[in-house]
Amino acid sequence: MAEMTNKRSRIKYISVLNALACFAVVMLHSNGAFWTYSTDSYWISADFIESFMYFAVPVFFMISGTTLIDYRDKYSTREYFKKRIEKTLIPFIAWSVIGAFYQYYAGRLHIDWTVEGVKTLIAGMMNTHVITVYWFFIYLFSIYLCIPPLAAIPKTIRKEVFKYCAAVSFLLQILVPFICNITKFNYGNGVTFFIGEGYMFYIFAGWLIKEHEFTKKEYAVTYVLGIIGFLLHFLGTYLESAKAGCIVQTYKGYTNLPAVLYSIAVFVLVKQLSEKINENGRAYKLICRFAGYTFAIYLIHWFILDLMTKVLNLDKFLLCYRIGMPFIVIPLCIILAFLLRKVPIIKRIVP
Repeated sequence: MAEMTNKRSRIKYISVLNALACFAVVMLHSNGAFWTYSTDSYWISADFIESFMYFAVPVFFMISGTTLIDYRDKYSTREYFKKRIEKTLIPFIAWSVIGAFYQYYAGRLHIDWTVEGVKTLIAGMMNTHVITVYWFFIYLFSIYLCIPPLAAIPKTIRKEVFKYCAAVSFLLQILVPFICNITKFNYGNGVTFFIGEGYMFYIFAGWLIKEHEFTKKEYAVTYVLGIIGFLLHFLGTYLESAKAGCIVQTYKGYTNLPAVLYSIAVFVLVKQLSEKINENGRAYKLICRFAGYTFAIYLIHWFILDLMTKVLNLDKFLLCYRIGMPFIVIPLCIILAFLLRKVPIIKRIVP
């Protein structure tokens, strides 16, 4: 009975994290004004929103680690890749093609209908240069390829192996580069840890958090470090940028120390709070329904956001735009996804 309760709790916090990270992604893209530095007051709020919602991408990667590492308990590796192709690769290709034609008709993309021109177009779509918000997919596909050998590690030793990988990855890929960056020390081509490069740290961290039962002291330390990470990101970016007169990214980056500390704290906090959620409550049922549309929202939201902004000539620098657009764009995405899922064949591109 205790094991069943624990599994339900895991499902609950994953649904909540999915919904929360999805909302944060749309908020980040609605807050594009951040990337236009200014001494005007709007940029302070833009910096705060950017820093506060920055957990979105790391949390998505940690969710992947939480849900996919144990895939062998449910299906074969062949089935694993079949699901990844159907749920992510096919939608990515389809919406990249749609995006190319959208950009073409919007006058932002020139298509040369020659062999070389088509090759350049395909390369642009595959490298996410056409729809830049799809950059996430390339790293996600890379991680998908890494999951099977990690899943093959026997459960009897998996936790110890993952602890080692997470610890070394954190040290060499996150902590040391951060310290060297802020101290202006040229680390150069120092020792690296190939298994834990890029976003792989979040895969290990997500699975380990799922398996770990936190003590009160561990919760407290995690949240204090999370607050420090957020403040480093928000205040560090603000102060350094104000000094330089342009955006300084010393404290930015999804694999940078501030984002790592903050994102882990958000993940752990949601996991802790989700244990108290009433499964039969309306709020949780609404979250679950929303979580079922998160990937579709990620695929579609940029189009609706861009189209509304252009057609209605909206001011992207206004606070009401940057805070309010997600509450308009997300429902429109859900409605569109709901309708597209009713259409044969087309439903395959809105998982």
